[in-house]
Amino acid sequence: MARPRRLAAAACAALALAPAARGFEDPVALLRGIYGPMLAGGAFLSYEAALSAAALADMRACLARDEFCVDEGLYTTGQDFDIEGLSARRLAEDADTAVFEVAFTNLGAPVTMTYSLVREAGGWRVDDIAVAGRTQSMRDGFAAR
Repeated sequence: MARPRRLAAAACAALALAPAARGFEDPVALLRGIYGPMLAGGAFLSYEAALSAAALADMRACLARDEFCVDEGLYTTGQDFDIEGLSARRLAEDADTAVFEVAFTNLGAPVTMTYSLVREAGGWRVDDIAVAGRTQSMRDGFAAR
């Protein structure tokens, strides 16, 4: 079993969408880009290399106002991760949109997430993420903020 990796909350919030920032040739490649580094035991996010001062300031201000803030890994539902048993199931796909259900255990807890993906200039990207058992998707949470 891989050793859990500790992720800084602010870095996770600022960088969680980084794999989705560039386009991928197909939806499966996008999901592999998200989870591949974690499954390989490598570092997922680099706080020092990629967190901008503006993103960190925004996170601190959000927390100070007691507003909706992403304080966990969007792809893991936790600041730490030890992903096992990953599976992905295509629920729908057409030329420009796709929906996948991703299931795994993180640190022994079952997690099911639904990814809404879109094809835009340059390739496939994450449009929204919904976590089973939560009332708001990531897009809804940010919109309410």
